[in-house]
Amino acid sequence: MPSLLARLPTPSTLRAMRHAGEALRRRVLWTSIYGDCHLGAPMHRTGSDDDGEDAFDTLLRVLRAPRRHFRISAAHRAPRAPELLSELDGWLAAHGGSTCVRPVPARASWKAAHPGEPEPWVLIDRGRCDAHAGRLMTEAGCRGYAQAEGLHFIGSTVEYAEYPGCVNWEGVRAEFNAHSNEAVGCSFGTRARCACQKGRAVHDL
Repeated sequence: MPSLLARLPTPSTLRAMRHAGEALRRRVLWTSIYGDCHLGAPMHRTGSDDDGEDAFDTLLRVLRAPRRHFRISAAHRAPRAPELLSELDGWLAAHGGSTCVRPVPARASWKAAHPGEPEPWVLIDRGRCDAHAGRLMTEAGCRGYAQAEGLHFIGSTVEYAEYPGCVNWEGVRAEFNAHSNEAVGCSFGTRARCACQKGRAVHDL
């Protein structure tokens, strides 16, 4: 995000730039999904140039603090926030986080726009793309796929423990995993499916 780029130094090598940006990578991904929102009143820090903590600051501060003499309380027995993205917006709206909920746009559909034509991709939930007569999408292909299906494209990342290429998260968001090692196979369970290219890429049609 432009507001975060000012915090980065100007190193002379690509490796140094990646090292400098690592601390901001998760924040940028978080913000691309949830926006720059607050789940409650900002918690002001003493002696800091920042004027408060947002939800991401609070999350990381809690995770950094070691939990000693932990005891289960009523708060821990209360219902947790849903883990599925398709259920999260409604939960946030009901618990005071309405500013974090993004309006759902009217969904596009390849089939509606191209009646009678086969979809130029196949969604898989296990194995590799080539086992389903497909191939890995490029980032441009993933963006085109998201636009054609009315999905929110949340950006590109590199997660070597997950299958590469284009990932459809619960039919709501699409993300590009920028590596090429297919050994792990598509294995997201009910959370996501992998979008494999068949024929020409969407952005070439």
